[in-house]
Amino acid sequence: MNSIGSSAPTLLEQLRTKTKAQHDALESSTLLKGLLEESLQLELYADILKRYFSLLIRFEEQVAGHPGWEFLNRDFESCLKSPILLQDLDYLGVEPEQRMHPVTSELRFDCSGVPEFMGTLYVIEGSSLGGRVISRKLEQHLGLTARAGAAYFNGYGDRTFSNWRDFCQQLELYGDSIDDPLPIVAAANHAFSTFKQAMSSE
Repeated sequence: MNSIGSSAPTLLEQLRTKTKAQHDALESSTLLKGLLEESLQLELYADILKRYFSLLIRFEEQVAGHPGWEFLNRDFESCLKSPILLQDLDYLGVEPEQRMHPVTSELRFDCSGVPEFMGTLYVIEGSSLGGRVISRKLEQHLGLTARAGAAYFNGYGDRTFSNWRDFCQQLELYGDSIDDPLPIVAAANHAFSTFKQAMSSE
């Protein structure tokens, strides 16, 4: 029990502080920074989408039927990212045989248990917030919109922030039900590192 006048950091506070280094490393990757630049070309944008698609479709295969969904106020289908990425790739004319990016072939997220699932989903769902910033740049620089080539980075549209708030509430409730949050934090760091590896290779 905490002493009067002091309180332990919440799970979200621990995630923010203990994953900051990996989060910052991912954001500093050349490819992701390139998404914000006026010089961004469609070819590079398509290459980045392929990296996301390759990682996330494997993640979805990992977590279909995962027990972790029982702790969230949403179902598996509502969180799928690969169909949205396919929509963007199709718009850009990427052929089916070219969708999987080779640099991601050995990369996997850690979803071995419910804590690891939660930590990984924290990173994937949280990326939708930054995606909204990227989507505005894509429209400015490439003329792409949520209905024309930039659906993925548009996140959940107007529901992005409310969905994130709801997810965080469910994550905190789950955190309160377990003794050790470290596996959640470790999986989140692993997810950031996995994305970084996917966005760092040529």
